Amino acid sequence: MKLSIRMPIISILLLGLAAMPAAAQPAPNPGPLAAELSIPFGTVTGKLLLLGDYLVFLDEQQPETSIVIPKGIVDRLTADGAMIAIETKEPVRGRAGGVRVLNFRVSTGGDPAAVTAWFASAANKPAPPAPPAPPVAPPAAPPAAPVAPPVAPAAPAPPPAAPAAAETVTYQARHKHFRGECKGRLIIGADQVSYESLDAIGHSRRWDYKSIKETKLSNPYELDITPFDGAAYKLLLDAPGMAPATYQSLVDRVVAARTKPEPTTGTKP
Repeated sequence: MKLSIRMPIISILLLGLAAMPAAAQPAPNPGPLAAELSIPFGTVTGKLLLLGDYLVFLDEQQPETSIVIPKGIVDRLTADGAMIAIETKEPVRGRAGGVRVLNFRVSTGGDPAAVTAWFASAANKPAPPAPPAPPVAPPAAPPAAPVAPPVAPAAPAPPPAAPAAAETVTYQARHKHFRGECKGRLIIGADQVSYESLDAIGHSRRWDYKSIKETKLSNPYELDITPFDGAAYKLLLDAPGMAPATYQSLVDRVVAARTKPEPTTGTKP
């Protein structure tokens, strides 16, 4: 059976850390963090391991597709509650192929602070000394300034155009109740947003974009909608969650609906 090269790499990292002298070893890393990795059309269950300058996601179902992330290629790492978002300078390979953005959800009881502290330690390393500056040449005489032709007055800027209507986007979603929850679909259309409950029809809602006071995407899996009239709604989205570009399109439509002038009705003299 042919295995990927990732598992030998993980084994080498573990053996290398064990063979280091005690004085040279980094501070002890916390134990594995149980986590889920968001991929298109689902999630992957595994564990996050901090091995020196490497962050490893061990895929429990398919170990050969485990992900090894050197600290040096991490461009950005943030944590919001149980969510950890990582952006890398170059693609890393896993079950979803080569990607540069990874979203993890740490299981209950896990602490994402260990991962953020691992990344923050890279920023505390001293920067290498800058090379000596080249000799500065004496300033040259400035050329004569050309005579600019007269500038015509600028035309007034056109009003901002409303965002183009995109195709309807649908998400599998859940709505939390005081007791229990209902399952349904979140539909983002050209003129409105709606939640269609499949097992509690009384919890279905429709909002015209103009009636929405505020929206908030806490993370790719949690969307809050607050209308001008009525109660706020918190919807929990199934994986892979809502992409930032889709949420920005939703915000643009709400803003455009508020600034759209009301139609006027003329009277015949």
